[in-house]
Amino acid sequence: MNLDSNTITIASSCTTCTPPPIPVGVVVQPTCSVSTGSFTVTSPLSGANYVLIGAGLTLTSGTGSFTGLAPATYSLTVIQNGCTSAALSVVINPVPSAPVILDANLVVVQPTCLLPTGSITLHNLAGATPTLTLNGTAITAASLGVFANLAPGTYSLSLGLNGCTSAAVTVVVNPVPNAPAIPAGVVVQPTCSVRTGSLTVTSPLSGANYVLIGAGLTLTSGTGSFTGLAPGTYSLSVSLNGCTSATASVVINGAPAALSASVSTTTATTCSAGGTALVLGSGGSGRYVYTLTNQASGQVLASGAQGGSYTFPNVPAGT
Repeated sequence: MNLDSNTITIASSCTTCTPPPIPVGVVVQPTCSVSTGSFTVTSPLSGANYVLIGAGLTLTSGTGSFTGLAPATYSLTVIQNGCTSAALSVVINPVPSAPVILDANLVVVQPTCLLPTGSITLHNLAGATPTLTLNGTAITAASLGVFANLAPGTYSLSLGLNGCTSAAVTVVVNPVPNAPAIPAGVVVQPTCSVRTGSLTVTSPLSGANYVLIGAGLTLTSGTGSFTGLAPGTYSLSVSLNGCTSATASVVINGAPAALSASVSTTTATTCSAGGTALVLGSGGSGRYVYTLTNQASGQVLASGAQGGSYTFPNVPAGT
């Protein structure tokens, strides 16, 4: 067999493969209104093919844009010139839950007579943003979670977080309360035996605070009962729900002077007639009642009522 002495040259088609860099992009997570996420490659490579694998799917894109991604962990690679990059892990979070307004975090301050507007404060926001509306009109917050200077009305309060909005809560700011009526009560004046007076309010208001000012003192009572009052003129008012009534004047009279009596007698002029006793009363107040009693027997011999003096006629001999 003769072989020609020709030279055979075999050319190699193999070249070194340089993998493209790991792709980088922006993840948009699901919200309450959009239940899927998306991923967009930043500065996609020309002529490349991006492959996203996860959630049981293999997705490809020439631009590196993937939408409608269910929550899962994905692996993203890019293929260019037959070379494949290392993988990037892409996490699509679960759909977030809507926030909830808890009663424990909601504080409503109602109007009073002194401050005719209310306020609503929502605590522990944890990144959420509250929205307050009245008849569909949004109310501007004084600060995050605080709505002040609110006129009486029915408000709607909701909480937004990550594109999710809570169920609305109805919050009522009450009308400005009326001041309570002027208190009325019964006064017991001092006597000879009890030298101080007292005041008891008739039908006291539940939850109210009664204030009595006078004789250099300021006294308070939740029931409207005041005892041991020295003589003087007092001012009585009642406060309820931040409102204070007009005042009532209460006068405690001076204690009456102690009773005393002076007696003058006349001797009987005949054996058959008794003597007379003239009693002159002083002290105390009101009309005097005179009583003549035999000390030995305890027998009441006579009694009568009159002004400053009284004369007992025909008084028998004795003490």
